[in-house]
Amino acid sequence: MKIKMFLSLLASMIIAVSVFAGDGKTGYTGNWKIDKVKSATSSSSLLLSEISFTVKNDSLLTMRTYESSNGETYAFNENLTLDSKESKIVIYEMPRKAKAQWSEKGGSLLIESTTTFTNGSGEQNVTSTETWTLSESGNQLTYDFVTKTSEGSVKGILYFNKS
Repeated sequence: MKIKMFLSLLASMIIAVSVFAGDGKTGYTGNWKIDKVKSATSSSSLLLSEISFTVKNDSLLTMRTYESSNGETYAFNENLTLDSKESKIVIYEMPRKAKAQWSEKGGSLLIESTTTFTNGSGEQNVTSTETWTLSESGNQLTYDFVTKTSEGSVKGILYFNKS
């Protein structure tokens, strides 16, 4: 009887450890806020100030909040698969196509997107390549991005702390 109880307890512990340790990908799940001290930010454009990730199996839900220089916030949710298949949504009347996947080594989350908007010059595309990397401690995300428009490109690295 003691052996059965011990084996049951051992099996439960192994399952619990494997669920929580996992492969590190579930470590992205949570709410993240920008570390303005560590991040180089520009006051002239929208800034990704918060992001929430929910990773389940081969699915990724993001809830992003952008902040303007005058403090206005703009939020949107996006549900992607992690198999690099394209998803489509509309954000404030702007169509967006995006796809997500894990890097070949599995440590970073890669997201590519194209958002289309119309201004006085006509239809414009904003393409973005994002690389999200979780720190070893699991408390900080590094957001390495390149955003391109017809007017040029912007590169940057922002840091987010788990909140």
